[in-house]
Amino acid sequence: MIISVHPTAKTAPQTATGWKQVDVKSMAELGQIVVDKVWSNCAWRGGNRISEEFLFSDFMALDFDDPTTTLEQAVKEWCDTSHVIGTTKSHGKEKNGIVCDRFRIIAPWSESIFSLNAYKQNQKRCLKAYSSDPACSGAAQLYFPCTEIISVCEDGFPVDVQAEKIWVQKVKKRKPLAVSHSVAYTLEFEIVPAGSRNNRFFAVAMHLFECGMDEERIVSLILGSPTYRGQNVEKEIAATVKSAAKTYLKQRVN
Repeated sequence: MIISVHPTAKTAPQTATGWKQVDVKSMAELGQIVVDKVWSNCAWRGGNRISEEFLFSDFMALDFDDPTTTLEQAVKEWCDTSHVIGTTKSHGKEKNGIVCDRFRIIAPWSESIFSLNAYKQNQKRCLKAYSSDPACSGAAQLYFPCTEIISVCEDGFPVDVQAEKIWVQKVKKRKPLAVSHSVAYTLEFEIVPAGSRNNRFFAVAMHLFECGMDEERIVSLILGSPTYRGQNVEKEIAATVKSAAKTYLKQRVN
């Protein structure tokens, strides 16, 4: 089974390229990796962390960041499944006014997933089933090291992989646009004032969807802009882009 690691990255903007695939022989070895490296449960062509280069996934990954599920509860519920459970840096600390257990669960799929759509569908299914962070559904997701491994199960069951569902939507066909000069300037040179950032980057995301880009690519471009470069705001940007995606799709259907 394969997991991706970044040998040198310390912050998110450094992780666009340079990913390496590591062959994991056991859950114990997996536990050692996820406390030592920036890692991902996806593998990409050429080590480029974008969804267009998705190759496959051998592991499911869930991120728990609110009081819905406790660490003790998770260890009990996952005792029959092969897994690694590790705490994250905010575990037991105040974050956004909340103190709770914060941790991750990594578990092997019953088979490797080679389709991007199948991966997203299975990952989202698990996120919903276990009430974990919905932001961790993309095929360019990364995770910073766990602080401590709490539970390891070597001989349990894998997580079932469900067959890919093909969704057909009636949308208006539009010729993709070239990126406008104003949006290109925002992404390359401008530092947007704090009070205007949500609205500005919602509009940027809408324009980039019109240009034919997908969610992961848009999130990557916004995170690399001067406004957000070097900041740990992936969840906030992913939420803004997802909101823009829903609005854009609704406009196309209607």
